Amino acid sequence: MFFSLNSLPGTFRDYLGTPARQALALLSPPRATGTAPNITYFQNGLRNGYAQNMFLGVQERVNGHVFIELNGLSSLGRELLTNDFPGRPVFSNVVYRGNEGISDYYALSATVRYQKDFVLLQAAYTWSHSIDNQSDALGLELFDFGFSSSHQLSPGFLNPGDSRGDRGNSDFDQRQNLVFAAVVKLPGWFKEWTVASLGAFRSGFPFTVYGATLESRAYIVDPLNTFLAQPVSQDGGLLLLNKAAFSSSGGGEVSGRNAFRAPGFYSADFSLARTFRLRGAPESMRLGLRADAYNVLNHANLDTPDNILSDTGFGVASYGRLGAKAAFPTQTPIGDIARQVQLSVRLTF
Repeated sequence: MFFSLNSLPGTFRDYLGTPARQALALLSPPRATGTAPNITYFQNGLRNGYAQNMFLGVQERVNGHVFIELNGLSSLGRELLTNDFPGRPVFSNVVYRGNEGISDYYALSATVRYQKDFVLLQAAYTWSHSIDNQSDALGLELFDFGFSSSHQLSPGFLNPGDSRGDRGNSDFDQRQNLVFAAVVKLPGWFKEWTVASLGAFRSGFPFTVYGATLESRAYIVDPLNTFLAQPVSQDGGLLLLNKAAFSSSGGGEVSGRNAFRAPGFYSADFSLARTFRLRGAPESMRLGLRADAYNVLNHANLDTPDNILSDTGFGVASYGRLGAKAAFPTQTPIGDIARQVQLSVRLTF
């Protein structure tokens, strides 16, 4: 069941009641023997977080075919919901929820577009930096407060109660992002055929190096050699991190949250399409043929390296990214999948 503790120790309130707990027992996966739901303690006067947003943009048409746009934006989040385990490691099932979260986001973007006759070319570049002290307090499950066996809460702050010590790059901080697109209707013998392409070059995401467990960060004993000068080929990937530069028992400075960055990645999609008019068919009837190739170069991007020092595969970045599966919008365009070819026929009337 789900409890909330107020400022008086030993005072509990069951927010669900017997009927709700019985319903959850039928809907939720069974827990392993001996486990229990989290006991959750809320900050007195817990409130909703808020954000301050700023935007400034300039648009200019250079001539009849070239268009340029420059934008600057920022978003500051304050008093955001955070998750902590004040009794760790002895009482790991006691959770504290408070308004200790902060987030800062700054971005500059530039877009150039060229359009003439049957040609459209566009490129957009974004530099951004996202900073916070906890990126995902509830594990993307805002309505799961500890009843699901598959639920994974944030491990909390490195030092319980010290939110400032975890300020660093956001888990999703992607510093640079270049996206290009092209749509061209071919001339001559290939008249009526349309060729399109969409691609992206993006920097990698930050990650934290942990010691023996996810509750302790590794110490850096050789800060100048944390990455190998030359990656070493491994079965299914590349060894990027130098294990000798880290320690799980001290001897250096504790590594910061998300202080390291994974390799960047790129992908490009390609499309070829044409629409035919059918002889003898009504004027409005058309037959469309289309071929799409996602990740047409079949480039194998590197995943984030194994970041737990005690793992035998520490420092190895595998070929093929294994990020969280997207819901909506889908990441199929310029995604991280292996090359996929899709053929389609469409009759419109």
